[in-house]
Amino acid sequence: MFDYGLKIVYNLCHIAYRDIAVTKQMMAPRRLETYEVLRDLILSGELADDSRIVESTLCEQLGVSRTPMREALFRLEQDGLVKQDPARGFSVMPLTARDVREIYPIMWTLEVLALQLGADDIDIETLKSLNRSLLKTTKPEKQHEIDDQWHLTLISGCKNRRLLKEIGVLKQSAHRYELAYMRYCDKLGTSIEEHKTILESLEDSDTKKVVRLLEEHWRRGMNSLLDWLDWRGN
Repeated sequence: MFDYGLKIVYNLCHIAYRDIAVTKQMMAPRRLETYEVLRDLILSGELADDSRIVESTLCEQLGVSRTPMREALFRLEQDGLVKQDPARGFSVMPLTARDVREIYPIMWTLEVLALQLGADDIDIETLKSLNRSLLKTTKPEKQHEIDDQWHLTLISGCKNRRLLKEIGVLKQSAHRYELAYMRYCDKLGTSIEEHKTILESLEDSDTKKVVRLLEEHWRRGMNSLLDWLDWRGN
């Protein structure tokens, strides 16, 4: 009788643990989906920089409970896209010149390193094709997508996964600056010409010159952003 009672308790516990595991599996996609939707709203500018995030409203709009919403916000805080204040709650990180000055020098340093590590395996024809597509595109979101793909292709020969991961994290922080800038400023022609110059040096196998041109390309982008932020009063 005692053993039978233990067996019942064991079975009940097993069912409870199984139900918990199933619940976690069901919640996991919801958490990821909530995080990705919020991230895209921030990167696209639909959640404006320095704006307060009203959790209850977003929960209702996305059809999620408070738990996945909070977890998504904490993850976005780690990504540097939102901040938490005891009085205001969560808000979108403002666009600041200081942020640009911190992100971009690290960005070009790591991208140059990745380029050097994969210099023998660069798909020049794909880079040319992407640059031609960039020339034909008029929508800022698509322009940014193609430009991002151009830079990813440039360093695709690099096999250092940790390095590529760090570049990816930095690019995510830079994306909302670049998208916001591209919506207001038509300076794409300069980037396309700089891409062409980099490609010419790649075809000449002049790695030193490519490295110099790539850093100058990023520096010019940083200075343009800083000028724009100064104009905005940031």
